[in-house]
Amino acid sequence: MRREILIILSFLIGLPSFAEPQYPQVKSNAFIEAIAQRGAECRLLTRWQALSLRAMALEDRKRFTPQQRSGIDAAIRNQLASMTCKSDSLTVWVDAAREGFETEMLAPYLIVYQSLAKMPDPPQTFSAVSLRTDYAPVLEMIDTKLKEFETSGRVAEGGKPWPNYIERTKDAALGFVSSLENDGGDQAAAWIAQSALIVESWYEEETSE
Repeated sequence: MRREILIILSFLIGLPSFAEPQYPQVKSNAFIEAIAQRGAECRLLTRWQALSLRAMALEDRKRFTPQQRSGIDAAIRNQLASMTCKSDSLTVWVDAAREGFETEMLAPYLIVYQSLAKMPDPPQTFSAVSLRTDYAPVLEMIDTKLKEFETSGRVAEGGKPWPNYIERTKDAALGFVSSLENDGGDQAAAWIAQSALIVESWYEEETSE
């Protein structure tokens, strides 16, 4: 999905909304944030899709220099000012990215959520965001969705077979838990919280249809 996003951005970079002289990283990050906000407002993106884009944008922003960080808010405002529900910069991006949203953006969050929810004592960061005592309904839906991915014909992120990808992501999830009290614990807690928030949003949307 990240590769697809860069390809789409390279096309959209010539559109009027990209005319401001900014750092390229700030410009593209502001664009993704604007897509998330306006896409949700225009009902072109579901809440979990918008949240996953915002999580990705926030993660990328951690690598910004102080100068880049100082310009991001203005860049987002500029993008939103020129982006309507019918803007090509929004509709073209959403249409091009839609196919890979579930398998590349949702899948890792589903696997992390599944791994943590099955623990005898899930991390407090996870429980505080999910606010759930019975994880069985969500886990059942996650199992169904992961099986759907495996039979979809689409490869997992990085071109890996689904069983391999699922196991590696489970191992990473358990690694997050073990690192909560160590250096980098804030980042692990953030990923755990994001997984709970995004999957709960996905589950709510799926069951309310």
